[in-house]
Order: sequence, then structure tokens, then C-alpha cells
Amino acid sequence: MRQWIRALWKHRILTILGILLIALVGLVVYLAGWQIWFEYHYRIALAESELSQPTRTPTYEVPSHLTAAAAHFAKCLEVRPTSAELHLLAARVARRLGAYDDAERHLSQSQKLGGVAEAISLERLLIEAQRGEMTKVEGFLTACINKEHPDTVLILEAMTYGYMKTYQMASALECLNAWLKLQPDAVQALIWRGSVQRLVSRYLEAADDYRRALELEPENQEARQGLAELLIYSHRPEEALQHFDYLHERRPDNAAITLGLARCQIELGKLQEGKQLLDQLLESQPENVQALAESGKLALDMQQFEEAEGRLRKALRLSPNERETLYSLYRCLIQQKKVAEAQQFNQELDRVEKDIGHLKEVARQIMVDPHNAGLRCEAGNIMIANGQDREGLRWLASALQEDPNHVATHQSLAKYYQQVGNPELAARHRQLALQSEVSGLKVLPAKP
Repeated sequence: MRQWIRALWKHRILTILGILLIALVGLVVYLAGWQIWFEYHYRIALAESELSQPTRTPTYEVPSHLTAAAAHFAKCLEVRPTSAELHLLAARVARRLGAYDDAERHLSQSQKLGGVAEAISLERLLIEAQRGEMTKVEGFLTACINKEHPDTVLILEAMTYGYMKTYQMASALECLNAWLKLQPDAVQALIWRGSVQRLVSRYLEAADDYRRALELEPENQEARQGLAELLIYSHRPEEALQHFDYLHERRPDNAAITLGLARCQIELGKLQEGKQLLDQLLESQPENVQALAESGKLALDMQQFEEAEGRLRKALRLSPNERETLYSLYRCLIQQKKVAEAQQFNQELDRVEKDIGHLKEVARQIMVDPHNAGLRCEAGNIMIANGQDREGLRWLASALQEDPNHVATHQSLAKYYQQVGNPELAARHRQLALQSEVSGLKVLPAKP
């Protein structure tokens, strides 16, 4: 009996030990699996966040590789939520995506978890730079670059973004040149430099940058579209057509690409092919201003005056200050012997051309004196007066970044918001203008 009981206990003990061994092995396998899963996502996140890949600019789409990096870092944080380093890396990717609230959240977590204070502080400064608050941070960041900080390329990227956002193109070019000196094959830097060169009318240099980016990354659609648009602007439709065909096959619903392809066909004398593309675009986007204007010009060239007039008038109702559209409608009315009305549009065309000339001069002065709030306010007023409200508001916002108490800018914003039916914001800016004006009077020296 006792032997039977002992055997039973021995069997139970062995069974328990076996279960514990199996559980232990399972735990080890489970933990190893999590570690492998973590390493997988971590490696991909680091690779996707590399600076050798193109990233976002103020005018283009959010890049998929940074979105992927953010997703993989989120997976890593599921495994190691208390990793200060992971929160810092996630913050960096969020900043580069323009998700500043997410970046701040990760930085706060990293700080609570004992992350490296200097790295966290630098990331916060880079957020300010990307937001366009360059006056606050450019001195410190420039000093970091001069000392060859380990994150120099990241600093140059953020400063470039900030300078582009605040229309400081000369400074943006300096940053991009420094970046490309360190990384000559950085596709992102080449694309950005191409965009900046284009904005300052250095078209040959811009084309060279886009071509080099395509040599390094033939599938890069942003570089290809930039080059294609430059080529058609320079009246080289044969070369531009190759690029627009490539892009249209991959993105047939993209309006800008369809419009570029239509312009190529028209300039090559294939008017019906161009007309078909424009008609298709207007069928899906009946208020596309550029397509309406291009279609109206084409109808005018084909001596279809009534159709041309209708489309050109509609384009001007949507965007009243487009120089080429005004000129086309003037020509169209002259052809139909509507001389008196044609002269009215000709006078409006003269006004727009004067404003464009004035804006170019102001932009040239801003290149020389980028921190002049008055010049930025003047540029914003010209843009708004010519129906480009969005760009005008950006100029006015950049003026307030340079001088938050700039009276003329607050007055311009008060006038704009009153006109568009936002009395609350209008009143707010009137109040700020008055406060700034009173504050300015207080610091004036007393008259002798």
C-alpha cells in the first residue's frame, strides 16, 4: 500500500515537473518570439526613417516610408512602453511627418522615463524650426551645425523646412547645399533644392537636381513630376511627355498630371488629344480653374469663340486675377468684336501685371532682408488683393512670426477676416493692432 502511495506521489511530482518544464519552455519561446517580433519592427522602423529617403515638403504628400516608420515604432512601444529611447525615436518620426502634438507627447514620455535631456531638448527646438519659428532657434541650431553635431543632417532638414515655410529661400539653399555636401546622394535634399531653385527662377539648376534625384531613384514620382513641369514650362514638350506619360499611367486620377499631359499634347500640335484629356478632367472636376483656363485657351486657338468665352469667364469667376486667363478672355472678346468689354479686361490685366511686378520686387527685397515684417505684410496684402488668399495669409502669418506686434499685419488680418465674414477674428486682430500701437507709442523717446 505504502509503495503504491509513494509511486503515486512520484508520478504526480514528475507530472507537475513536466508541466512546469513545458510552461517554462513555452515562456522562453513566447519571450523569444516577442523579442524577434520587436527586433523585426525595430529594424524596419529605423530603415524607413533613414534620411536618405525623400520626406515631406510644404506642398507635397506625406511620404509612405515615414508613415510606415511611425507604425513600426508604435508596435515596438507595445513591447517596450517604458523605453525612453523608443519614445525619442517615435517623436523624431512624428516631427518629420508634421505631427507635432504626437511628437510632443512622445518627448514628454521620454523625459519622464529618464531620456537623454540634450536629445529631447534638441527635438523640441527642431519642432519650433519646422513650425517656422526660425528667429527663436536658428542661432542655436547654426552653432550646433558649426560644431559638427552628430545630428547635423537632421538639423539641416528641419531648418530647411522652416526656411521654406517662411519664404527664406536663400537660407534654405544654404542649408540644402550644406546637407548635400555631407550626403551628395540624398534624394530628399535634391528634390527640395530643385523646388527651391524653381521658386527663385533658377530653372536649369532645378532641372539638374530633379534629374540627379531620378538617377538615384527612378521610381520617385515627386522628382519626375517636378522635372516634367519644368520641361513643359520651358516649352520642351517632347521630353516632358515621356515623364507625364509615365506618371499618368500610375496616377490617372491626379489632376496636375492630367493637365500637364494635356499641355504636352497641345504644344505638340495634337489638339484633339489635349482637348479629350481636358474634357475628361473637367467632367470629374468641373471647377478646376487651371483646366478651365487651359480648355478656354485651346477653344480660342481652335476659333470656338463661344465655348472659349464661357470657360474663360467661369475660370475668372473662380479665380479673378489670373494674368493669362485675363489675356485670353481679352483676345476672345476682341475676336468677337466686343471691344468695349475687352478693354475693361485689358485694364484689369494691366493692374494684375503691375501687382505681379510689385510682388517680385518685394520678394527680391525679402531675399535680402528676410526678417523684415513690413515686407512680408506687403507681400501678403498683394497676394490677397489678387485672390490668392491662402498664400497671402501665409505671408501675413510669417510677418507675425518675425514681429508678433506688427501693427500693419494685424490691421490687414482684421480687414481680411471682416471681409470673409469672421467678425470674431477680425475684432481680435483689431484689438491686437491697437495694443501694439499703444505699446509702441510708450517706448517712443520724448520730444525735446
